[in-house]
Amino acid sequence: MKIKSYKIKGEKYCKFADVLVLVKEVKEKAKKINLQGWQGKDKLDITKKGTEWHITEHRKDKESGEVAQQTHVVPEAIVADLWTIIRKRAITVGEKTKYREIVTDIIFKNHIPVSLDEFNGGHNRSKYLFPLYYYPMKVLEAEKYVKYGGRGQVTRLK
Repeated sequence: MKIKSYKIKGEKYCKFADVLVLVKEVKEKAKKINLQGWQGKDKLDITKKGTEWHITEHRKDKESGEVAQQTHVVPEAIVADLWTIIRKRAITVGEKTKYREIVTDIIFKNHIPVSLDEFNGGHNRSKYLFPLYYYPMKVLEAEKYVKYGGRGQVTRLK
């Protein structure tokens, strides 16, 4: 039986144990980087006012430390439309659907002049994706109608 050789950083190793020793040495030399304070966005504050949902996000400037707020207003009708689409795609509680399926229905229902791939790109992100999908999805998630998982997977909870 021939032993495979490994080449790491210009040095040739023929034994698995040698590779483990080298990995251990690299880990010991690695530097730990600590970032100061909170940066970026925090959780969203979602409140209902009349027939609108108000979604407030907080952003902290990295250099000045100043926290700015931005509120997005989402009509209840848009949230209801998204919930209807999800209920048609995921008929029973616990059933899952995908981002691409939901967005296809949004494009068709609203007669949006973009393809599925264009929906999430360029200026279409702020024009279509956030007001018609992202913010309404966050409302449905906060109200525990859906669980929004990674890779665009949506699970119906009610």
